Amino acid sequence: MKRKNLRLTAFTLMVFSLAAVGLYTFTNLTNAEGVRPAFGWKTSANASVPSPDVIEEMEQLNGQLPSLAHPPGSDTPGVNLALFGYEPIKKPKHATQGKKVLLPPEMNYSLSLAFSAGSTGFCVIDGVFYEEGSVLPDGARVVTIEPHRVLVGHHQFKHWVPLAKKAQSGDEKEKETGERA
Repeated sequence: MKRKNLRLTAFTLMVFSLAAVGLYTFTNLTNAEGVRPAFGWKTSANASVPSPDVIEEMEQLNGQLPSLAHPPGSDTPGVNLALFGYEPIKKPKHATQGKKVLLPPEMNYSLSLAFSAGSTGFCVIDGVFYEEGSVLPDGARVVTIEPHRVLVGHHQFKHWVPLAKKAQSGDEKEKETGERA
């Protein structure tokens, strides 16, 4: 046989063998009487299929499953403000000052850090970090943040929370008292 015919002969044999395998597979798949499971598992012919309503409800809940399994913020560690010299301030249980009108108990906050630069501001109220516009756990909202005080609004009340005396820096104490720390 000549060398130029070897390629044609090999290609023809390959096409015939692939055609034979395809024909054998097709005939066995159409005749499924002798088919057995590949891994020894038997299929259950009486498996119930959910109704279309149940499938629609499952598809609607499919988008919510990640948030149910891993709620937002659950993996976020808290900020350790002790690294920055923060010490929590213990607030008194009851404060009475003569005949002054006292705010409702939920409006008594302890401000230990306030920062304001341009349009950016953040603060630490009762040991929790908040940005301007954030909502506190009792429903109050941080309205405005200034370097030494924060305006907190709750329903019809608005209250300026001053920076606690212990949290003020040495420069601020020097301005107030004239003494160096």
